[in-house]
Amino acid sequence: MDVVMRNFWTGLAFFVVSLAYASLVGAQQADWETPPKQQNKEPEKVVGTPEEIARLFLQQTSINRNIVYILLHSAHTSPIVRSLYPKFGKDEVNKVVQQMVQPVVQKNYPAWEEHLIASYLEVFRPEELYSLAKRRTASPYFDVFRAKSGQVGPRMQERTKALLNAASRETIEAVANHFK
Repeated sequence: MDVVMRNFWTGLAFFVVSLAYASLVGAQQADWETPPKQQNKEPEKVVGTPEEIARLFLQQTSINRNIVYILLHSAHTSPIVRSLYPKFGKDEVNKVVQQMVQPVVQKNYPAWEEHLIASYLEVFRPEELYSLAKRRTASPYFDVFRAKSGQVGPRMQERTKALLNAASRETIEAVANHFK
């Protein structure tokens, strides 16, 4: 691999990891304002394994969707994809990026979610995640979440660096190959 491409992929890896970290820090603003259908004042019984509870939390708060946005941003800002704009038009290239990112997300999503689950379980207890999933801002653990959620990003950054680099590369290469 020549020096230019090596520098590009190194820069892309740094960017993707930084973006992943920023999006996880922003998770505090995920889907917290959408109130659950029913707000029960009684403590809820936590049901499920820690992993199932963490998965419920991710799904209820929509935090697990960040991989799509990270890969889209990575592709849209890459020099390879941007170099296609003059010849094929920005709208057409962006349409292809949208198409090419979907199979990459589907392929990598299970690993992404497992990394998120592990990262959240390192920082939060299952009962905290369950309460946050069910009660959102009304959870007695919401202040704990706000105080500790910044600890998730560095864990996730470390876990997903290789995954995001490979997924970004795969997306960008698929877009470039589409226009060959």
